[in-house]
Amino acid sequence: MSNDLFVLTGQEEQQTPYEWDGMPEFVQEDNEAYAVINVRIRNEEDLREFATLLNQPSINKKTKSIWHPILERNAASLNRWIDESEA
Repeated sequence: MSNDLFVLTGQEEQQTPYEWDGMPEFVQEDNEAYAVINVRIRNEEDLREFATLLNQPSINKKTKSIWHPILERNAASLNRWIDESEA
C-alpha cells in the first residue's frame, strides 16, 4: 500500500465534504435581472425627477445600477435551518 496522499485506491468512503451527508437539498433561485436598461440623464434636475418617479431617492450621480422596485438585500437574512430533533 502506498503512503502517497495523492494516490487513491478506489476504496475511499463516498462522503460529501464537511459532513454534509443527510442534509436537505437546497436549490438557489435564479436572481438574474429580467431586463437591463441603460438610461442617460442630461442634468441634475432631471436626475432628481427620475429618482422621484421611481421612488428611489438614493439615486445620485455616482449610482451605477438599481433594482426596481427596490431590492430588499437582507430580506432572507433571518432565515435559519433548525433541526427540531436536536432542539
